[in-house]
Amino acid sequence: MRKPRGSIAGYGRYGGFEEPANSDSKSVEAFVSGLVEELIAEEFSRPDYEHAEISLTHRPTGWSLSASITGLLSLVNLQVPAEPKRELVGLSLDELRRLLTWLACGAIDEVLSYPWEEAVERPVEDLYLLAGHPKLTPLHRAAASGRLDWLKLEIERSSQGVDPPGEWGETPLHHAAMAGQAKACQLLIAAGANLDAPGAEGESVEESAEVFEFDPEPVLRVLRKARRASGKKARGRR
Repeated sequence: MRKPRGSIAGYGRYGGFEEPANSDSKSVEAFVSGLVEELIAEEFSRPDYEHAEISLTHRPTGWSLSASITGLLSLVNLQVPAEPKRELVGLSLDELRRLLTWLACGAIDEVLSYPWEEAVERPVEDLYLLAGHPKLTPLHRAAASGRLDWLKLEIERSSQGVDPPGEWGETPLHHAAMAGQAKACQLLIAAGANLDAPGAEGESVEESAEVFEFDPEPVLRVLRKARRASGKKARGRR
């Protein structure tokens, strides 16, 4: 597959990407790899949610694909407003590279062949997890997503129980709490999640619930009820 010069626009987390000078497959693959590498590179010890996305647009058709460090992919047609916005979560980095390469080459049918879902409204600080880090498990992503059917499946699949440590030591319960997912917290606790597991900086699950701009109260009610039932008090940095 070849593309005409000037047909794609790429944006990394910190600015625009110069379009490859040549349209051969190696040049396009190098361009796509550069975008993906910027997606997974972190300058700080914690994720930089202010600069969280890369994107690639195929100008002739208007299709644009964005990928967030949270693991959420969005597909939209900038030229056809009637086209519904689509989303997908949980792809591997190899699959992301494949999608971006197809889009760069104008292989729109292949891009659309993936199991996209119609997008839903989400908080500004969407907390799906980056798929590229090996310590961030599908259970972490499912917990933060709030999709209970997915979460139940990952609990059943997990070979590390319900408290596998994430990239910074945090558990799926911490991520569900950070994302304001009270029902996900309930499900994890019912499956045996450790209420006292420390977070990335030693914070309790309750403290994790107050990190981002979600209303923490639904999660805190779930945690208080679970602690009353277990007879344990919250521990953390405070």
